[in-house]
Amino acid sequence: MSMDDLKAVQAAGWTLIATDGDSTLAACPSFGCGVKVRIPHGKRVLSCDPGLNRGPRDIPIGSYEDMRKALRLRRHELELAIPEVEHIAGLARDHLAKAEKPNPTKLPNVDTTLWWAAALGYEVVLRPVDLPDIALRIISETRPQGSRRRALSRRDRASSR
Repeated sequence: MSMDDLKAVQAAGWTLIATDGDSTLAACPSFGCGVKVRIPHGKRVLSCDPGLNRGPRDIPIGSYEDMRKALRLRRHELELAIPEVEHIAGLARDHLAKAEKPNPTKLPNVDTTLWWAAALGYEVVLRPVDLPDIALRIISETRPQGSRRRALSRRDRASSR
């Protein structure tokens, strides 16, 4: 298998799930679609989900700054003061004021960020997207040994019982 095979699967709109020396298991990324296919390497890949049918109100977050701006905008839309959001989220006083200001000196941990988002009516969801080239390269170079890895993993699990 080559990195080009994996790139072709992603370029056709599929999300990579697993791969071995002969084929790649991929899933449709469309919201609510459960289609999974096994795509042989070196063969033509049919396209999937050309419209990227994701939730209509999704907000892509690529950095803390994106998250901070989205949560601040939401707080303003709801006409909530920072102390009110802190109370709703169960956070200490002035905790969000430090995190919400531009160029914050302290960044909240993951739990605090999740509570902050939930207090404003958001849930944080991880959605599969295309893997970076470096990940594709590592996968393409190491998967031919995948069947041996799975056999060793099964043996290790069996011996630990």
